Amino acid sequence: MIYGLVANQFPTKMRGAAVAWAAGFGRLGGVSGPLLGGFVLAAGLAVDSIFYILTGLALVGVILTLLVPRAHREDDIHSTPIEPTAPVASGTPAGSSIR
Repeated sequence: MIYGLVANQFPTKMRGAAVAWAAGFGRLGGVSGPLLGGFVLAAGLAVDSIFYILTGLALVGVILTLLVPRAHREDDIHSTPIEPTAPVASGTPAGSSIR
């Protein structure tokens, strides 16, 4: 879900780079998470203590994500109204039968 959040925070010109940076930091988290778990386990803490430590870190991430302000972009909004077009008439008038 973080990719969608990042994509909505940046204008179109910068969106690809922003999502790539988010993916890069996500990879760092994917590597450092098990490493941190291994260090805590090697320190002799119980498994439930590790769970509480990692849950606390996840809650910090949730809080930081919720603190990101909403994006108010006006560069992607076009002021040109789009008018509906008339339906294209088919070759046969309504009610006639083809023999």
